[in-house]
Amino acid sequence: MSRGSDVDPIDPFAGLEAAVFERPVLSLCLPLPRGRPNWRALVDQVVEAEFENPPGELAEELEGVIADLEQRHFECSGLAIFSSRPLGIFQLWRLPEPVPPRLAWMNWFDLEPIRAQLERRPPTLIALVDKEGARLFSAVLDQTEELLAVEGVEVSRHRQGGWSAADFQRHEDEQARANLASAARAVERLLSRGFHRRLVLAGPPEARAELERLLSPRARATVTLRGHAERRIEGADLRRSLRRLLASIAEGGPR
Repeated sequence: MSRGSDVDPIDPFAGLEAAVFERPVLSLCLPLPRGRPNWRALVDQVVEAEFENPPGELAEELEGVIADLEQRHFECSGLAIFSSRPLGIFQLWRLPEPVPPRLAWMNWFDLEPIRAQLERRPPTLIALVDKEGARLFSAVLDQTEELLAVEGVEVSRHRQGGWSAADFQRHEDEQARANLASAARAVERLLSRGFHRRLVLAGPPEARAELERLLSPRARATVTLRGHAERRIEGADLRRSLRRLLASIAEGGPR
C-alpha cells in the first residue's frame, strides 16, 4: 500500500519562472557565514550594493523577510528567497553551494542562481528500501521531502508450523519480491514525471539489488549511487542519512 503526497513532484520553480507580475517581486540570494548571521546587516549589505535609495515597497518586503529569517536556523551554504507578501508568495530554498549576494526587484523572479546549481546538482529521487517496503524522498538543492511510503506485507522471520524450511524460504522470497515490485512501480511512476534526473538506492544490499533488477532499463540508467540507510529511521538520524547519501554523490562516491 502506498501512502503520502498525491501531488505530482513537478519542477517547483516552473511556475515562478514563467510568471510575470503587475508589481515588483523580490528575488534575494544570500551567502551564509559561519555561526548565527546578523540578518539585518547581511541584507542591508546586499541592498546597498544595488540601490542608493531603495523603494519603500522593497524596504517593507525586506522587513518581512528579515523577520522570518530571524525565527529560523540554517545549516547550508546559502539561501535563495522569492517573496511578495501582497501576492501571498514566499519560497525559501536552502542551497548546497555558496552563492554570491544578489537582489532583484522587478516584475518576475530571478531564478538564474537556482538554475545554475540545479544543473550541477540535478534533482534526485532517493529510495530507502528493505524487503518490506520503501520510502521515497525528493532532494532538491539542499532540501529533502518525503513523497511516498510503500508499505508491503511483513516478511515473517519465523517459520510457521507445517512449513518445511525450503517452502518457508520460498514463501518469504516471493513476499519480499512482491513488496519490492510495488516499490519499483512507485519509483518508475515518479521518475516518469521528468523532474528527477538521478536515483539513489539505499538499504540492505539484497533488497537494493532486487529493486534495481525490477526497474526498467531507463530507470536503472538514472541510478547515481547505491548506499546504506535504514528505512525506518526518523528525525535527526534520517536527516543525517539523507545528507550523507547526497554528500557521497557530490564527492563522487561509488555508483
